[in-house]
Amino acid sequence: MKTPAAATLALAKRASWAVALVWVFNVWGAGDLLYAIYQGNILKIDPGMFGAAFYIPTAIVPPLLVTHALIFWLLLRPKRRDR
Repeated sequence: MKTPAAATLALAKRASWAVALVWVFNVWGAGDLLYAIYQGNILKIDPGMFGAAFYIPTAIVPPLLVTHALIFWLLLRPKRRDR
């Protein structure tokens, strides 16, 4: 969890390398979530075996994927010239 905090602090301080760190954080995090989904599908684990942890993939992972998609959208959109 050090990379997201470092990226946030770098953006707040307007460091020259902040956007690069956001790219690293976002690619790594989205890749990790997608790989976890892939592994879950390959292993075919019964959802009842998760117990209370069942709520992690059902309630937390989808918003995280949406967040990563929005960050990619912000990183890829054209820069505005008026600033």
